[in-house]
Amino acid sequence: MHEVLTLVTYVAKVRLSDGTVVPACRTRTTRILTVISAVVTMIVVVHLTVLTLISAGMPFLGGRERPTEQATSSLKDAGSTDEQAIVTRKDGGSITTPLGYGIAIARNSSLKIEWIAVHHPSMPVNFDGTPGVTTRYVRKEYSGGYRYESKFRITVKQPIRAVEVRFLTFDVWGDHVRTLSFEEVADCPTGTREFTGQWQVYSENEIESHYASIGYIARVRLADGRVVSAPTDTVIKEAQKFSQRFTATELEPKPTPSPNSGI
Repeated sequence: MHEVLTLVTYVAKVRLSDGTVVPACRTRTTRILTVISAVVTMIVVVHLTVLTLISAGMPFLGGRERPTEQATSSLKDAGSTDEQAIVTRKDGGSITTPLGYGIAIARNSSLKIEWIAVHHPSMPVNFDGTPGVTTRYVRKEYSGGYRYESKFRITVKQPIRAVEVRFLTFDVWGDHVRTLSFEEVADCPTGTREFTGQWQVYSENEIESHYASIGYIARVRLADGRVVSAPTDTVIKEAQKFSQRFTATELEPKPTPSPNSGI
């Protein structure tokens, strides 16, 4: 249903140099407005009718038949809305990151890491539980390095060929820091699978200020070749509870600069 709004500008009254206010002839003006409104309304109705027929695929108007379900793109959302999304939360433990030999980052903080997971029942894969991201220091023989790490389980409801899991990380100030992506390209039958994701971190400050993560199944490739992407409305809303400036573009992972990149 389309509403037609006709806007006509006319001179209602005039103030003369001697201060006299002269109103316009209302009867004549009303007639003119009625004629103009009718003509404009008829033009708009005809235009909308033609557009509707074309979009419906009428052959005599040059429209094309709508594609069948099999001809649609392989990129298919799990749903146009996010009404069925379920959000779970869990205490991820102390914000402190042990380095060994009694040394730790943020050792005097009582803050607890927040883990948040968004579950979409319509997706062919879902989290089993509420996973989240922790921080680790990995010691090597002559050096060491910082890592984000997440151990999580997924429940596969139908055979898949690949899955992407994403975690949004936030610092103690509520700022979005990174979007971590974990991809598994393998034939996975129905059932439960467990994975461990690790991502390198080059900044000690980033490790020290890590506070929360939001995890969700981003997309899945099915055995028949279709790619199912999860709706992101609820993910964005949860992210905006930390940072009101968060936008949909920040859902996409970005390359992590190396310490020698100058970035």
